[in-house]
Amino acid sequence: MIEWFNNNQGFMSAILSIVGVIISVVAIWISINVSKKQNRIALFDRKYDVYKELQDYFNGPLGWPKAISKFLMPDTNLKSDNALAPEINEIIGKASLLFSKDLNDKLHEIKNKYAEIRQIDSSISTYFSLLEEMPDFHEIKSQYVEYLQDDSPTDEAEKQFKDLCNITAISANEQIGYNEYEVVKYNFYDLNQKQSDIYQEITKLQKSVLGAIFVEIKPL
Repeated sequence: MIEWFNNNQGFMSAILSIVGVIISVVAIWISINVSKKQNRIALFDRKYDVYKELQDYFNGPLGWPKAISKFLMPDTNLKSDNALAPEINEIIGKASLLFSKDLNDKLHEIKNKYAEIRQIDSSISTYFSLLEEMPDFHEIKSQYVEYLQDDSPTDEAEKQFKDLCNITAISANEQIGYNEYEVVKYNFYDLNQKQSDIYQEITKLQKSVLGAIFVEIKPL
């Protein structure tokens, strides 16, 4: 056998070289697959983190109006939501790198809805400030409080409150830009109704977005 190996060193060297190449290829293949799996795990974790952030944001108080709560509970320390707008922008920024365009379009639609909510909230806050200047404010306020604290007003109570809001509607200058103003008629009933409609739209969009994200989060 020793003599055979001595006489066939070239052949054995070739075999050993081939074996070495095969081992190297297998090692590279294993390394690539391990790297791909790690990348899939990292991507899954990033997507899931964004999913949880959105879920927490949607279920939390961020982005929701405060004017009515301040009106009902003036001594409560409630911070403005306008300062919290960057948080949803940050989450959407992360999502734009991880999810499909359709899903990101829906997220931007939600962000715009939140902006509408804050804008209406600002108008309601302005209205309440102007309402306080009315001579019979305390009597009017008691009727507002009674309506707002009634979870299921009757049709008659709804009509009476709507009539009251029409009577107490206030026209004032509202700033629409730098040194730009326009006359706006503040009617609380209309503003409150518009906010309620946007709530419903946001709720549907949130459910749709979370469902779409869950589908796009690929299993490991």
